[in-house]
Amino acid sequence: MHKMYIFALLCVFATSLQAAPSNIPQLNPGSQLQQLAQTVLLEHPDLQAARAEYNAALAQMRAADQPLYNPELEIDIEKTDIKTSSLGINQAIDWSDKRGAQATAGQAKAKAALAQLRQTQINVLSELLNQLSRYHHAGAQASLAKQRVELLNNFYQLARQRFEAGDVGRSDVDLARMALSEAQMQSASAVSDAYAASTALLTYSSKPADGWPQLPALPQPWDGIKDPETLKTHPLLQQSLWQFRASQSQLELARRQSHADPTIGLRGGKEADESLLGFSFSMPLNFRNTFKAEIEAAAAASLSAEQNWIQARRLASARLESASQRYQLTYAALQDWQSAGLASLKGQTQLLKRLWESGELSTTEYLVQLQQTLDTRSSAIELQQSAWDAWTDWLKAAGQLHHWLAINNKA
Repeated sequence: MHKMYIFALLCVFATSLQAAPSNIPQLNPGSQLQQLAQTVLLEHPDLQAARAEYNAALAQMRAADQPLYNPELEIDIEKTDIKTSSLGINQAIDWSDKRGAQATAGQAKAKAALAQLRQTQINVLSELLNQLSRYHHAGAQASLAKQRVELLNNFYQLARQRFEAGDVGRSDVDLARMALSEAQMQSASAVSDAYAASTALLTYSSKPADGWPQLPALPQPWDGIKDPETLKTHPLLQQSLWQFRASQSQLELARRQSHADPTIGLRGGKEADESLLGFSFSMPLNFRNTFKAEIEAAAAASLSAEQNWIQARRLASARLESASQRYQLTYAALQDWQSAGLASLKGQTQLLKRLWESGELSTTEYLVQLQQTLDTRSSAIELQQSAWDAWTDWLKAAGQLHHWLAINNKA
């Protein structure tokens, strides 16, 4: 099979993996997040390893398209009373076109390796987005924990002043001190989590000079978010499909290998003063080994690959449905929170402080309501992270990370 034909097939296949429904959103090209993703695609060790495996598959594909048999040169010199010398050449003939079946299998394996590379890229990019989300939301939690400490420290100082003035009892000061101690422990834990999230990002890339990119606004769910057509170009499905087709070619190759290939030879020389010209023909007789077991093994492997492909389609469809549902629910919950029109944290805490100072709230009631206010803010941050994780899961389930990041999907 011609090399240009193989190259054309791979180009068509690579193009098909880039296709995506037009209604899926995209980032603006040149964004900091896109630049970071492109850097990770070039530098991440897992991707370099996967790229090397793909290059190995390409080399194996080229090897599979090479002729099966090389010619054999035969020289025969015999000297007795009569000197005899001859020169011959023998060539085995690929009578059943084993090379064609082998080349077809090699192409399918190379396409499966390309799909595996695409899936590795998706895995790494989704992990990057998840870790970036953890970094920003852990930072938000640490900032909120710091505010908690500041509020409770101010409250503790005020409680001490009012205790000295005789306005509140010792129990109020003790409650304020315990609340402050708890807030300080929570803040230390939150800062530790934020540091761990920042360190984890360094396993993907060195920190950009202008800092880690901010998270863009989440896209609004659209009507076709569950459209199964999205899965047609999913690398996992492409990989299982081409593995199945490779197994079919391997089965055909096993069948053809059960057919013996003849060897023909042509020989010329001299015996004394007379010229010699000879022709030879040989054919293996596949009587003792009919290669039946090899055919049965290849047939079983092909059946297994077919069932794996069927199961991959089912799992992909289920993952897309689950990810779509989760994103729609978390996005709606986040929109409800953002549109609730809640007062600012500063305004709420100032109101609680005035009520406590006026005696309308006890110290216990103040601390409970302040804790509830801060916990609500913390839950909102967790909801934002859940929405981002759900979006990343959808991109992975749909195989559309490259499209959303507006990155050229090339090996």
